[in-house]
Amino acid sequence: MSYKLSTVEIDNLWKLFKDNRDIDAKNELLLHYNYLVKWIVSRIEPQFSNRADYDDLVCCGMIGLTNAVDTYDKEQYSKFDEYAAKLIRDEIHDNSRLKDWASPDLREKINDFYANGFCVHEFWQEFLSSGNLDASTEYIECFHFELTEEWANKLLALVLEGKKKATAGSLHYFEKTSERLPRVGDYSIVTDWDGNPRCVIKTTAVTILPFNEITFDICKREGEDETLESWQEGHRHFFTEDGKEVGYEFSETMPVVFEDFEVVYRR
Repeated sequence: MSYKLSTVEIDNLWKLFKDNRDIDAKNELLLHYNYLVKWIVSRIEPQFSNRADYDDLVCCGMIGLTNAVDTYDKEQYSKFDEYAAKLIRDEIHDNSRLKDWASPDLREKINDFYANGFCVHEFWQEFLSSGNLDASTEYIECFHFELTEEWANKLLALVLEGKKKATAGSLHYFEKTSERLPRVGDYSIVTDWDGNPRCVIKTTAVTILPFNEITFDICKREGEDETLESWQEGHRHFFTEDGKEVGYEFSETMPVVFEDFEVVYRR
């Protein structure tokens, strides 16, 4: 089940917790941000054959998230998500290494995921240097496309080939996760399925309109389909599965956030 809070509610909870160390406010924050733990665990191992492995990773991740809530300083770190993700990743990595509960195969995947976190930082610094951008310039998110390895890497290839110049997401996703909507000028890092950074994209336009009002002239900018019908079929499936994970229901009139972008850096 998804736990939704508005931006105002989140700010109020942070104030309550930081000013008064209010335990109820802390628990509300942990409930809200636990999607970060689930996301990181899913990136380490998308399909768990051993439920105990999944539970152990989530427990370690929650320890990291709790530490992040306890120590977060807004003046020092502008984005809680990034700060928390690092502590979650560190806790999973250190716990599995020191306490030796993970199998060799799972430990290798944890180590690979941990290393990729440093790769992203180095990649971003390379981009800033190449464009003579201010060191304080931030990226909005680091992500891969789609829900499966095959499609994540296929869509990345389309981006790198210059065929995919847009992406679409559900407005309900942003509402449920309290992520801010993309804005013109935003930078994002696109990775492959394994989390390796491959390019930086810059948002050039953002349009919100109902799913059933998207025309082929619009959706063809995603570079994935030859017809409107095939785009609709694929995105119905994506939004239905995404909704199950995040906590919304797809409908033909669901508002879609259509984001145009350009590749501004690649290795």
